[in-house]
Amino acid sequence: MPVLMTEVMKKSLLTAASCITLAACSPVMEATRPEPVDVKQFVIGQSRVNILAEIGNPVATTKDGDNSCDIYKLYTKGPGAVGKGVIAAGEVVADVFTLGPKTNT
Repeated sequence: MPVLMTEVMKKSLLTAASCITLAACSPVMEATRPEPVDVKQFVIGQSRVNILAEIGNPVATTKDGDNSCDIYKLYTKGPGAVGKGVIAAGEVVADVFTLGPKTNT
């Protein structure tokens, strides 16, 4: 019987560790979400070098005759730094309360 109890304890520990790891994931993802880019700051004909300096390298570049076209994947909407911090803090609080002590009723 002690062997069976050890297996049950291992499974319980693994389940608890998995829950804690998954719960910790959402605040980290929120905190590392990229800042939104205001596309209104760019104008047609703006220097490619200036755009690269502002938003980085494109995900792809295509040719259209003699012209090249850079393709970007941008995050254009969402909260700023303060908003992300508030959301991440709220997720931490929610994670703690949902993993709180069990009561038998």
